[in-house]
Amino acid sequence: MKKICSILIILICCLIFSSCKEEKPKDIRVNLPFEETVKIVVCHNMGSMINDNLFYDFDGSNPLFKNITIEFKDYTGSDEDFRKSVMDDKEVNVVLCDMNNIKYFQSQNKLVGLDDYIALKDSDGNGGIVGLTKNQQSDYISSLYDACKSFGDDKMYALPFLSTTEVMYYNKTFFESNNLPVPTHWFSKNASDTTSLESVCRLIKQINPNCTPLSLDSEFILFSDLMNQSGYDFISDKTPFYRFNNDNTITLLTKLKDFYDKGYIRTPLTASDGNYLSSSLNSEISYITIASVKSASHLKPKHVDRPVSDEPIYKYEADVAMIPQIDENNQKVFAQGYCVAVLSSGDVKKDMAAWLYVKYLTNHDDLQAKCAMYTSNIPARKSVATGPIISSYTIYGDGYDNLNRLATKVACENVDALYSIPVSCTTSAIATMNKMVSDVLKGVTTPANAINDVCNQLNN
Repeated sequence: MKKICSILIILICCLIFSSCKEEKPKDIRVNLPFEETVKIVVCHNMGSMINDNLFYDFDGSNPLFKNITIEFKDYTGSDEDFRKSVMDDKEVNVVLCDMNNIKYFQSQNKLVGLDDYIALKDSDGNGGIVGLTKNQQSDYISSLYDACKSFGDDKMYALPFLSTTEVMYYNKTFFESNNLPVPTHWFSKNASDTTSLESVCRLIKQINPNCTPLSLDSEFILFSDLMNQSGYDFISDKTPFYRFNNDNTITLLTKLKDFYDKGYIRTPLTASDGNYLSSSLNSEISYITIASVKSASHLKPKHVDRPVSDEPIYKYEADVAMIPQIDENNQKVFAQGYCVAVLSSGDVKKDMAAWLYVKYLTNHDDLQAKCAMYTSNIPARKSVATGPIISSYTIYGDGYDNLNRLATKVACENVDALYSIPVSCTTSAIATMNKMVSDVLKGVTTPANAINDVCNQLNN
């Protein structure tokens, strides 16, 4: 009897062991170029105006692309609509969208891990390899590249394509007429520190007591920038995800509360006018705005009424600079953008064709630069962001109708400072932190209580 029990135990252990073993990875290699036509469907929510650019020079750029045909589908509407459209459409092979949507598709086990494709050393017949070289990998803006593997399992599920980031817009005419320095850092180091945002806001309030010197387009991004610039624990891709329940964060929010009490700053949830961002500089509600590159279209100076035949006259000249920092040796600017991923089809040829398109899309200089310019984003690769195509676009930037080009120039000059948050930070969590910062500023709660309550809520 004991012998039988021992045998049974051994058999059970063997079964458990065999069930726990990892599946043997499937072979992703196929014969290239394809001998027969392979069709892939690319779905995005960036607007139909970029469809032609998404296919720019695809046929002639690499012999491997022979016999690959592409159909584009662009969806408008909410994230929920986009997700449902992709999930219902069984033909979609590639998605181009923001990281929140990428995270959703990954959570539904729809995405193909890209690590094995990136590692492929097979020749592409065009002097390169099917995968990505070390130089190609390092050319992506590092924070955007790392965000694509911040799902908690260290696997790569997407590649970055475009990004938007924050810059500081200001009323250059007002600054020059009042001999104000452009602020470079947040808090005054001493009484003689004239280049801090704190000092500049104080001077602006003295000139125009009715204004709020600084408008910001997001409480969360403000909070995130200050936390990352300070080098404090903030958000992780491993549990616990939210790690800012500490004295450093309390001190930081207390300083922000002091800014608010002095009438220096306004945010979406603290502003009385819902349209504050687009009107802040033109209406002289504020003289400084920290907002995305995309916001340039809302912030460019308005024309003064004039006869149609006359040259335009503007209310003021704007200018753009890098956002203020806390530590000049640890410069950080929030970035978020569009990534591209492969949806599993169960067909090794379609998955390979989809990978080849993803690589093409994120490594074609002209294509990426043109899509960035059309959408008021910046390229996700450093060599493109600082290269000749973008430079030929930004060189015509000015503080008037071409403010978007000027904003792009500043953003591209500071790509090494960009950082991204892990995908563990959900949209609802961002909304919760927006409210947390707003409640602290308005005195609804204390920094200590707000931080403790929010961290407990989000981590649980």
